[in-house]
Amino acid sequence: MKRFFFLLISVASIQVFSQDFISTQYYSNLATVNPGFVGIDDFLDVKFSVFQGWNGFDIRNNNFYVSAFGVLNNTGKANIKNNALRLSGSVYSEIESSKGLNRRHGMGGMVSGRNLGPYRSFEVAYQYAYHLPVNKRMIFSLGTKLGYLAQRIDFSDLRVSVADDEFFNRILISNNGNRSSYIIDFGGVLYSKNFYLGVSTNRLVLGKLSEGQDINLSERQQVIGQLAGTFSTGPNVKVNLGLSVRYVEGADFQWDSNARVRYKEIFYVGGAYNRTGRFSLLAGFSLGPKLQVHYAYDQYLSSLGSFNVNAHEIVLGLPLANRAKASAKFW
Repeated sequence: MKRFFFLLISVASIQVFSQDFISTQYYSNLATVNPGFVGIDDFLDVKFSVFQGWNGFDIRNNNFYVSAFGVLNNTGKANIKNNALRLSGSVYSEIESSKGLNRRHGMGGMVSGRNLGPYRSFEVAYQYAYHLPVNKRMIFSLGTKLGYLAQRIDFSDLRVSVADDEFFNRILISNNGNRSSYIIDFGGVLYSKNFYLGVSTNRLVLGKLSEGQDINLSERQQVIGQLAGTFSTGPNVKVNLGLSVRYVEGADFQWDSNARVRYKEIFYVGGAYNRTGRFSLLAGFSLGPKLQVHYAYDQYLSSLGSFNVNAHEIVLGLPLANRAKASAKFW
């Protein structure tokens, strides 16, 4: 009976958030939630992520993504950084903060997949952003995302003790099917060296390309806000505080908060908490400019805790074409 109840929870989740892959560590790859972040770093940022949830009821709950985001025509800034020792501090700072040097085009894409019980999705997206300096410290970027989304619901592999129940049979009939759609979204970010404020859409435009059997998915437009700031508490220690707020059409506001402490640019530890009662332990480390590893362990402290819901997420980052050996702007 508990397995059937968990199945109903999964169906309800599909109705509201069927299109979303889960990432507690959204901060490790901000371009996946806001196209305005595309091209924010001075290298080709390649990332791989795997999320695996366990619930004790043999119900699939996992997702993955592979992404690559880079900046176009960035050789000028790399050359300046590589020759920093030949310039005085004031001259280097003046050149580095010049508007012409910080105007940039970002481009990239991602592939992601989601499994939640009977629901499966696969998405391919292209993203672009233009970054325009507001002044010597602040930059504004505006980005867009064009994507293809394939979705499927299939209860044929599920076996429950109440399979002859009329209500369960109605679920089987009404929710089997396939659908493919195109997606258009937008995002904007105002950021500096240690701060960002972003707003993005999710499924702002979603048009059906094809549809098989009758599939009953509730696709709701979403608006997502991202806010974070980094503060120094010592010569080698920095603190990052982050907040993400999500408005879903016809539903309550959702929010996620996180706090992390980093030593030099070697490793960080922290925690996160969201409105649904999910607590997360966060950790990450860097091997110089060659590799970044991010890890999160999620545990629900709310009523879902009685169903033993927990999850692990790993994100691997590979900074490529990094001539200036630059670090990620936001960690």
